[in-house]
This record gives sequence, structure tokens and C-alpha cells, in this order.
Amino acid sequence: MRMSLIKSLTMLCAVVAATTTARAEHIDLLMLLKDGELVTGTFDFDLDAVTSTGQRVYDGEFGGPFNLGGGVYQYTTDVPGFNALSSANVPAGFSALPGNSDVTFDIVPFDIDGTSANLWYWDGVGAVDFAPAASVTWAVSKVPSFAFKATAAGSNATVPGFTIDTTSPDGFLHKHLDFTLEGTGATAEDAIPSGFYALAMEFSVNPTSDPIYFIHGAGTHTEPQHEAAIEYFETNLVSGPAPGDFDADGDVDDVDIDQYIGLFGTAVPPGDEKFDLDGNNLIELADYNQHAQTLLGYDNGGGQSGQGTLFGDSNRDGSVTLVDLNTLGMNFGQAGGWSQGDSNGSGDITLVDLNALGMSFGQSVLASPSPSVPEPNALALVAGGALALWRRRERRN
Repeated sequence: MRMSLIKSLTMLCAVVAATTTARAEHIDLLMLLKDGELVTGTFDFDLDAVTSTGQRVYDGEFGGPFNLGGGVYQYTTDVPGFNALSSANVPAGFSALPGNSDVTFDIVPFDIDGTSANLWYWDGVGAVDFAPAASVTWAVSKVPSFAFKATAAGSNATVPGFTIDTTSPDGFLHKHLDFTLEGTGATAEDAIPSGFYALAMEFSVNPTSDPIYFIHGAGTHTEPQHEAAIEYFETNLVSGPAPGDFDADGDVDDVDIDQYIGLFGTAVPPGDEKFDLDGNNLIELADYNQHAQTLLGYDNGGGQSGQGTLFGDSNRDGSVTLVDLNTLGMNFGQAGGWSQGDSNGSGDITLVDLNALGMSFGQSVLASPSPSVPEPNALALVAGGALALWRRRERRN
């Protein structure tokens, strides 16, 4: 009994300490209306001022770990809180939330590299690399938690939330919810691996906000990695991927342009409008050509890089050379994509691609050397070389 009481008091003191540390700088998520849309920013209670608008990524640090017994561990925090200003205090260009209205939320899944989940984890080592969280849950709750609790467990499901609070007659709101990570294991690290956890919430007070992202550290306080995670979300999920970066990995490369294979002739909708670069509601060769010539990335390995290269530049170094010819020849007559020599999005390496390479042979998009038109004998070399390589491959087969 006495040991149980001591254990409970110890945990209570730890929670208080963690909360006190977290609240040393009291900055909450701020909700505002702009042009009829629900947007978010930050409000600094120490400065009594709005410090940002249009922010959609928020960070925090979990306190803990706390041993609940039976191999169950938790990390907790109530940061950030949620705030809405009264109509007399909203900044110019914005409006207060409607008065006497419930502000609700849902936890929503979101995509990273083609995978959708409602809870993500990165160990903070190396490049930012979030994956769906396994065997850990993130609960959002308020008192009494048995009635008001929404828990994300890494599935591809929307988790219904609850009413955060009701605005005052003039639109004011200030409420802190409890964020709790929980896992089971022999040790705290087994139960809840150290690193960064992320989830998204959509807020509603009619209208509904865009997804708002929360990235919290647990068992780690490495600021550079935390900043890197925030930057990753701001670049890839808030701003959205760059045009032509169809897989949202931060690069416009052969993986992206090869996604056109099999799509030509598809109407938009139902086809995805991201492929319809010229906006004529049809995915076609013109879109593919625009992607290659204006968006496809190149890098010569010597400090010159950019977007938009030449047909036939299979290694994307910004120039069409014998290296590209060799690649095409080795793959001639086979299925393949850009990096194998396909220059028209057909998914096969054919004479059409050889012709495209021939028209670009000897040219470059690099600042130096300057692009030049190959002589007829160079084009003959291209054709003869490709066919010779093809025949050599056929003999080997």
C-alpha cells in the first residue's frame, strides 16, 4: 500500500514537472476565420500577442516515460493548447469563431510516400523517414477521459473526436487537452521507442480546417532532428509536393515520369489532375513531354542541376551522350522506363526512342558545354551503335 502510494506520488510529481517545463513558454494553437475558412496560427500568452497565422505544423515534447505497471508505459503532455480570440481582439483581415459554438475535431489519416496512416513514427536517425507507428497509441482526451477520448493506433482510419470546448458569445476559447502515448514492453524503450511521433487533426466549427499536424518528441530532445521533421511536413504535406513530384519524395525523377506509362488517353476526372499539366482534362503525350522538358530533374554530379532535360537523357545528367546511347542499346526491344531509354512514355524501348535520342544526341541543358546540333554522321553513329548493341545483346540471349 505504502509503496503504491509512493509510486503514485512520484508519477504525479513527474507529470507536474513536465507540465511546468512545457508551460514555461505558453504558446497555443490559434483558430481564426479568414474568408469563411477555418485557419490556424499561434498565440503567445507571455507576449499576449498573435505570433503567426497560416501555421499548420505544431511541435511539442512528451513528458515521461511513466511506468504504470504490468509493462505499460506512457508519455504525456497537454501542449499545445487550443485558443480562439474574442471578436474584439482578432488581427486585421481575420474574424473570430462564431459565438456559442462547439469546436470539434477528428484524428485523420494522411499519406507519406503512398502509405496512409493516422499515427507515424521516426526514430530521429539519419534522413527524415516516418513510417506508420506499430504497437504504440496516441490518445487525445479530456476529463472525464472515459467519455472524451480519441485514440490513433497507426491504422488507415479516421478516429472520431469530441467537442474541445464551446466558444463564448464573442468567440473566445481556451482549452488544453491531454496527449498520451502508450505502449507495452519489458522496458520503456521497448514499449515506446524514442523518437518523433506525428498525427493530424481536422477542426470543425462549420467550416472544417485543413489537416493540422502535430509532431512530438518522446524520449529524445534533439532539436536539429525535430526541426528537420517539422520542415519535412511543411514542405511535403502542407505546401504539397513540387509540380511533377508525383510520389512526393522531394525529387522529380524517373520514378515520377514513368507514372505516365499506361495513362495516355485518360480523361480528368476520373484521372488524377496532377498528371494533366496543360489543364485540358486529358492525360496525353503533351503532358509527358512538358514534364520531361520543364520538370524532370537533372544533375551532372559536378554542381550543375536543375529541372527540364532532353529526350534520351536516361541518366538525367543534363546531356545526351554515348552513355545514354549505350543504355538504350542494352534495353532496346524490351519494356522499360525513362532510365532504360524510354522517351515517349510507352513503357517500351523502340525505334521511336532511338529517334528521340538521335535528335538530342550531343546536346546539353548545362550552362557549359553549350547545346549543339549533331552532324548527320553523329546521328548515323547513334543508329548504328544502338542496333549493334541490340544485336550483341540478342546474341548473348
